[in-house]
Amino acid sequence: MDEPLFFALPDSVFVAFDAEPAVASRRGARHAIDAADYAAFFRRYGVDIREADASDVRSLGDLLSTLSWADAEATMVPHPADADELADLTRLFLAYGAAGAGLEPDDGAGTFLDDAGLRATARRTADGCGSCTAAAVDQVGGTYYEICNPHRRALYRRAVERETETEPDLDTIDVADCVDRLETDDDPTAAAAALARVAREEPERVEPARAALFDVLDRLRADPFADEGPATAAVTALAGLATVDAETRTRLVELLDDDHAGVRRCAATAVGVAAEDPPTAAALVADGDDDGGGLLDRVVGGSGPPPAIERLTAMLDEESFGNRARALFALTELARDEPDAVAPVADAVRAHLGDDDPDARFRAVVALGVLARHDSGLVGDALGRLRQFAGGEGPDADAATVALAYCLAGGLDVGRDRGDLRRAVRDLADPSRQPDRTVREAALALGAVGVDSDRDYLSWVRDCAGSPRVANAAERAARDLRERV
Repeated sequence: MDEPLFFALPDSVFVAFDAEPAVASRRGARHAIDAADYAAFFRRYGVDIREADASDVRSLGDLLSTLSWADAEATMVPHPADADELADLTRLFLAYGAAGAGLEPDDGAGTFLDDAGLRATARRTADGCGSCTAAAVDQVGGTYYEICNPHRRALYRRAVERETETEPDLDTIDVADCVDRLETDDDPTAAAAALARVAREEPERVEPARAALFDVLDRLRADPFADEGPATAAVTALAGLATVDAETRTRLVELLDDDHAGVRRCAATAVGVAAEDPPTAAALVADGDDDGGGLLDRVVGGSGPPPAIERLTAMLDEESFGNRARALFALTELARDEPDAVAPVADAVRAHLGDDDPDARFRAVVALGVLARHDSGLVGDALGRLRQFAGGEGPDADAATVALAYCLAGGLDVGRDRGDLRRAVRDLADPSRQPDRTVREAALALGAVGVDSDRDYLSWVRDCAGSPRVANAAERAARDLRERV
């Protein structure tokens, strides 16, 4: 197809035909037509199919059902080749019109129902469930199905389980071999990613790879055109190692002050991911009486704010938007368990609510919410701005909804009903419909404002998480609920 247009539906809805219409191709759960084949024909009737919404698709279905082949053939523009093609086109638009579909260009996104086996299971499920919909569309040999939310979640969990069945067992990963590949491969990303998997579950096994992993970061300093892919994977491995190794923690904090912006960015990411582990967060901001001498003594040899906090705060003034965003991320993770260490820089965090970079702005909004849960006074005069963000759309609104949940948990009147806010946060924690960043933050916030029944939902989020970090966040939120409710 030169210009495929897809019939767009929510991930819980799909159309099935007794006989597939020859005018369309099936791409997983959706059908597509070629815009070039039919654009002129439908424009003849006043519709631009490249911008056809659900009402347009319905109207075209009704129109086609009234056209005879003679009517279509008489048009002076390219039209269906014969009566059979017209009939197929009619069936297609009537069925998708009944389902409420619009037409959209291919965005590359798929759904779990792209799997034919899961669609077959969904059809059987809908036929036997009073809450699902299985609606036959008259005279087109088609049925549209809408799966109820509990069954949609169950099917999505099954899809995720199928994907994870193919992951190799951790015991098959040879750490020594990975170290060799880090040093010799032109692209050591795969080796670093394998070490990252081990470091998440068995961080002690990765200690022999410490020097080689830091060498990957050094390459960024040596080559201004170096691919950051290997460094990104190495960062995840180092973050896991930092949970059990003081030397790694010290080195990462030192690198927050490195001369190279890319190295600082990687170090901030590693500090943030490592700080997701509460004991590690404590160690990263420990004074001389903690953590075997403390990072404060080992890194700067004196008193003052924890060097991790000081250096991350300095990064907030950098020109690089990526560095600002990563520093805000790390400060957020430290604030979850060590809010007193981050509270003194709340003004610097609040200043980035208006950051030009969307990711930095997202991180600043969430960071302020996390701080507000522990000390509502740290919000200052920004509550109105958070409410304004939450009333909009997109990532700013998502981050602000999470932040308001934390503010509510901290005792602030946020101007929204607690139940409505909880439901909004819960919707944002849906891994089948939201990106990992949003799911993780929303799941953690649900732990702060959720009710006991949300524990089952968080178990589903954990099982269907798009990454181990999201799964860990869902587990933490469930623990938070158990302790709070």
